[in-house]
Amino acid sequence: MKGCVIRMFFINRIALNVSSLESVDFYKSLGFEEKKDDRKENEGIVLLEGYSLLLELHIIKDLKKNTNDSYGLKNICIRVDKLESNYQVDEEGKFRILHDPDGLEIFVREIPYPSPSGDWNFSE
Repeated sequence: MKGCVIRMFFINRIALNVSSLESVDFYKSLGFEEKKDDRKENEGIVLLEGYSLLLELHIIKDLKKNTNDSYGLKNICIRVDKLESNYQVDEEGKFRILHDPDGLEIFVREIPYPSPSGDWNFSE
């Protein structure tokens, strides 16, 4: 891609290998909604949507962990406007760490959306 300029605005889709349907329920509990269910018995793909992101869960019944005790992805961070309880604080601010059923770290980080600034004049 030499000589090509790419400006990334948002990540559109993340695909995760998961070991069971339990992960579908976990991500739904975080606010994702099911958009498509393409599975046969206990394997297949479930597409979830939330937070301007598509989450594609590939359910693989006999999924094997890598040598670093993961399935390939280290963590995901979800941005929220406010964390009110059960949070830790680091140099970036408030956060919580959750784990999906396969042990993937889910960071929930408080990153308030900026409010409009300046003078707003609606008169003619």
